[in-house]
Amino acid sequence: MPTLVKAGETTALRRRVRFYLVAADGITPVTGEAGGQPEVSINDAAYTATGIGVLVEIGTGNYYAELTTGAVAAVGYIKTQYKSANTAYCPGTAVQVVAFDPNAATNLGLTDVTAIKAKTDNLPASPAAVGSAMTLAAGAIGAAAWAAAGLPEAALSDGAKDAIGEALLALILADNAAVAGSLGAALRRILAELAGKTISNGTTAAGTRDVYAEDGVTKWTQQFTELSGVFTRQDA
Repeated sequence: MPTLVKAGETTALRRRVRFYLVAADGITPVTGEAGGQPEVSINDAAYTATGIGVLVEIGTGNYYAELTTGAVAAVGYIKTQYKSANTAYCPGTAVQVVAFDPNAATNLGLTDVTAIKAKTDNLPASPAAVGSAMTLAAGAIGAAAWAAAGLPEAALSDGAKDAIGEALLALILADNAAVAGSLGAALRRILAELAGKTISNGTTAAGTRDVYAEDGVTKWTQQFTELSGVFTRQDA
């Protein structure tokens, strides 16, 4: 896996690449190569000594060298190698130059992460239990937002209740005839209680229908006619 280096990295330690040098037998570690010149290939270009410093010996065949700031100026890939009269061709650390900071402990240097954190900081740190709804602070949704949605802050308006109930009733009656009778009757009572007005179970032309009173319980069967979408009772 390549070493990650931030593009434009100015800290020399973070630009270091390492080498393990062995003799031509591929086994024996080679010492005494301090000051030797390794090479780099940037984005698969030809190997060159430009862009990397000389070897510094660590011991037992281990060395390091530092890439220049120019070598890591832009995002890309860098391969390294070293060869002298005393060594085999020895590849060094591969480097991937990235747009983020792999050494940043909190956000990898990504500005978008900081912006996201600013948003998530507004959420509760610990919901009461798994699956429980998280509550907003008092006033988090102001009166203006409720009004814009047609929902008064204190409670739903009668018109909003009526619209919700009528939409549910229409869906059930249209899409599920098998349960329209039982659920439709229950919803008609709910509608009468919510909206406080007489509700009919029919929306067709004039005929005999069960009509519920405002209390949602009392009903009577009468002939009625439709006038501009409003059904009116016609007493005998």
